[in-house]
Amino acid sequence: MNLDFTVVNWLAVAVAAMAAFFIGGAWYGAIFAKAWVCAHGFKEDELKVMQKQQMRNFGVFILSHLLLALVMSLLITQMGITSAAQGAIFSVLLWLGFSATQCASKNAAYSKSITAFCIDTFHELICFVTIGAIIGGWH
Repeated sequence: MNLDFTVVNWLAVAVAAMAAFFIGGAWYGAIFAKAWVCAHGFKEDELKVMQKQQMRNFGVFILSHLLLALVMSLLITQMGITSAAQGAIFSVLLWLGFSATQCASKNAAYSKSITAFCIDTFHELICFVTIGAIIGGWH
């Protein structure tokens, strides 16, 4: 496998990463905020610490999504994927093989509820599919 960074569509990577970041904001903010807090059993003092670290966390989230989008771009290009649908399907396979399995292991290790698993893991699925579809379809 030859990693050719000259074939990376950097604008698509940036747009895909930002799309995933905003999905996370909606997912953990407007849609599942209370359910997520309850499912993970966070205490009031833990939530206050999280709020104080919010800007740092946003930076980590953006960098993580950029790295994910870059790696997916390299893989999608290497696989010869040329459509949003192909990118989305490929992303589901990546999510299933790497993300969902790791989330399941962590969920079991930390004795989290199935609700916590579903909220966190399906967020990742949506992000993976969004990134894969944008990168796969953007030429």
